Amino acid sequence: MSRKLFFSDCHISAGLGVTAGGDNEHAWEWLTPRDHQRLQAFIKWVTTRAAEIEEVILVGDIFDNWIFPHDIEPPTLPALLQSAYATPLVKALDSLSNAISTTLLLGNHDQSLTAGVLGQALPKVAFAGNNPLTWGKVRAEHGHAYGLFNAPDPLRRDNLPLGYFISRMVATADRKDGTHTPSISQVVKELGQLVARREDLAQGVFDAVCTKAGVAPSTEIVMPADLWGGETTTVQYVRDTYKDLYDEWKSRNGAASAIIAISAELNDLSLVANTIQIPDGPRAMVMGHTHVAASQRHSFPVLGHWVYVNSGTWCHNTQHASWVEAEDSSGALNMTVYGCAGFDADGQPQGLAPLVAPVST
Repeated sequence: MSRKLFFSDCHISAGLGVTAGGDNEHAWEWLTPRDHQRLQAFIKWVTTRAAEIEEVILVGDIFDNWIFPHDIEPPTLPALLQSAYATPLVKALDSLSNAISTTLLLGNHDQSLTAGVLGQALPKVAFAGNNPLTWGKVRAEHGHAYGLFNAPDPLRRDNLPLGYFISRMVATADRKDGTHTPSISQVVKELGQLVARREDLAQGVFDAVCTKAGVAPSTEIVMPADLWGGETTTVQYVRDTYKDLYDEWKSRNGAASAIIAISAELNDLSLVANTIQIPDGPRAMVMGHTHVAASQRHSFPVLGHWVYVNSGTWCHNTQHASWVEAEDSSGALNMTVYGCAGFDADGQPQGLAPLVAPVST
């Protein structure tokens, strides 16, 4: 029997947009002080389970240098990893990787992380980059690579997708309003009633978040030193640069893929998982990205069963933080999405239980 543990979407950042006190203890960064304490306790608890866990897989968006208002220069990832807010979590991850084999996959919010930068901070963590991780019947990847707004964009500098600039505007709106703005999925659903052509969707979503942020087309966006050469850009320039995003995707990947790329932004990657599983052969998909814990089992005549699970999130003051444990026992693969509200003084999880129904192949 072997067991692997998967978690994602911690969004560890530099703490510049965090304020103390109350249930909404944030200005605009997503990993609140409450989240921070719970995540640190979780990593320490997992470390104590070294005898039963074969490997830990970090399924993307572990770090976040996207969620910064447009007029603040985001830190580079090396600076973020050395920040006072991130350091306790980096140290906890270092201890974890010394006790249990640990592998990191990239998400969209940490897509500029390199093997060299990771190696300086976490030398024992294996760097898988944007490559899916496979383990027998299991395939794990963050899931952003299939989304219209968040997949690395081969036509733009530094492969930067429109989702980066959407995130910058979301942070601006959060700072202005004191609460998190609607997610991309909510904005897409709203625009579905208003946008007549799919080709207008990219500009429509960006315009919608810019309106919520209260910025004008001429508003400047301060870029970090490691993206776009650190050159300041404008809202209008970004709007013009990404205006043909849907057509470009369709031309590059086909019309069916373009439709799936929109569905992938609606907080449900199960359709993506099924399109991968049928041709490629994995029987179980583990993804993150949506911040929604999920488990689904699909059965097909003759072909058998496929499983999709999502590891959920550790940020946003979520009531139950979550992770996936996969156990391969005598050829049967059992997958459970666990959640807990927090950890007690002895470092034990409180309310530990499956968040959704366990599934098996």
